[in-house]
Amino acid sequence: MNGRISWGAYSGEDIERIIATYICRMFPNSVHIRPSSGDGGIDVFRTLENGSIVVYQIKKFASNLTNSQKQQIKHSWKSLRECIKEEALVLAQWNLTIPLNPTKENLIWFEELTSESHAEAHWVGLTQIEDWAARMPDIGDYYINGNYLAKTEEIKRFLEAAGFPDITNRKGMRDKLVSIQNILNDSDPNYVYDLHLISGFTCDESFVLRSKPGLIMTSLEDLPGGGMVKIDVFARHAAATELDPIKTNVMFLADTDEDRERLKDFIDYGTPLKRFPARIKENHRNCLFGAEKESLSGTVSIMAYESEKKFDLALLNACGHSIPVKQQVHHSGRRGFVWKGADDMGVLSIDMKGTDIDGKLVYTIKSDLGALAGLSL
Repeated sequence: MNGRISWGAYSGEDIERIIATYICRMFPNSVHIRPSSGDGGIDVFRTLENGSIVVYQIKKFASNLTNSQKQQIKHSWKSLRECIKEEALVLAQWNLTIPLNPTKENLIWFEELTSESHAEAHWVGLTQIEDWAARMPDIGDYYINGNYLAKTEEIKRFLEAAGFPDITNRKGMRDKLVSIQNILNDSDPNYVYDLHLISGFTCDESFVLRSKPGLIMTSLEDLPGGGMVKIDVFARHAAATELDPIKTNVMFLADTDEDRERLKDFIDYGTPLKRFPARIKENHRNCLFGAEKESLSGTVSIMAYESEKKFDLALLNACGHSIPVKQQVHHSGRRGFVWKGADDMGVLSIDMKGTDIDGKLVYTIKSDLGALAGLSL
């Protein structure tokens, strides 16, 4: 975008989203905390190699600090220290991040506020934020100027004016898809798009979708001249889906007892859905090539929501000997969780399903003696 961002003209939500995206783009493993009364004074944090954390507290204040604003900062600092203590975390650095350069008096007040902590404390002000804005102008364009929607319209006009070459002209098709892909990737600060031409394929056929690192979603769209385009969408950083979720409306069609059970397990325990019948309402963002339709029938596959908590188990026998069992799967849903693990040799495995509501735990221990074949004991 041209010119500076007038930070004082925008809401706190807009400012936090823009600045949080700057931080997450610079440090892709950063985590964004959705604003709430219990966020512990943390907007964005990242974990260092030694396990300690760096925290960014973002405020919208863009003019001289009032006593009320100072109290808000003080409250955030107090909440953070309480959170650190309760969660037994190690704070390496706290960054008060606001589009305002401090006065000499501000710095004295800030140093007094944070003087009792062993962690580093920094005032990240307007100069630093404007440097981020200059280096990552697509972020301001996207959130403030609605640049992404404008680029999407540009792509659609491009498609209507130029049309697609014959499906057999693979080079022409490839060149055109590369142009579209570049427009998308230059416009979206949170996602990367990878477009692939698939010829001789129809939606009636079974298509194998494979998970890849950072893959958020895959969609298939018909081309006017035949064939399809597969669109893979990857997150640029770990907080992409929190800062800018890709939204669409899906109505699951659970017409059989088996499908109803699959859907229930997905909701209750986070079990992945594979090729589940659905009616999908396309939105503006991820419908590029075909005419926009009110809704269309198809299937939806949703990967498991993997829990951030990781734990391993050990089986003990009557003599006190233990067999370590390492986690392989741990996902959760509205009602409880599913956990699966196995020992290093694959002889023993454990499947567990637990409910958070009544604390009930169901587990199965399996053995596969075939894994011992060929081993000398």
